[in-house]
Amino acid sequence: MNEGALTRIELPAIRRLVAERSALAPGRELAEALTPTSDLREAERLQDETEAARDMLLASPSSGLRGARDIRDAVRRARLGGALDPVQLIAVADTLRAAERLFADVRPYPPLAARARFARPPADVASAIENAIGATGEVLDRASARLGSLRASLRAAQARLQQRLDGLVRSPDLLRLLQDPIVTQRGGRYVVPVKAEHRAAVKGIVHDQSASGQTVFIEPLEILEANNALREA
Repeated sequence: MNEGALTRIELPAIRRLVAERSALAPGRELAEALTPTSDLREAERLQDETEAARDMLLASPSSGLRGARDIRDAVRRARLGGALDPVQLIAVADTLRAAERLFADVRPYPPLAARARFARPPADVASAIENAIGATGEVLDRASARLGSLRASLRAAQARLQQRLDGLVRSPDLLRLLQDPIVTQRGGRYVVPVKAEHRAAVKGIVHDQSASGQTVFIEPLEILEANNALREA
């Protein structure tokens, strides 16, 4: 069928309408590429699928790829052996779960179920991602035994250091030298705010000073080893 005939039956307008109702870019692209078929059996099959899809949506308006994303870039990258970041992995898992729900929705409709049986979403991939990545994109401790062990060691090192620091800032000998009885960080190192006039009284490494010059931030020698252990954990 030539373009003139397609225009007369308003196919371009139909394509636009279908594309506008497509939530994802791949669907829009497929809608914009729709062409009639001259094969009677193919036409009848497509009509049966369209009727089944209409019945499904009338019976269950929420059916569809809700929660799905356009993951084509992520899939291409993975095929080439590239690594995906947590956000991309979540998008993949969400899309696979959306596909699973859609496959369940079409099962009662034979014309759609017949097409769906040739492409099943890999649920094991979605499960593996969900086991490793949290909903907000954080890599979970259970992602691997090694990661869980490393994070446990890090938390233990932090707890030991925090205990040392709490005892340090409550020490009467140091308390009188501090601007405030708190612990803060400078350059990723735990430090205490010492009054500038008492700088020489606190043995340690100066990492910073306040804009007024009245406070210096010192990493006491007592916690130097614990700070190093934390950074290495």
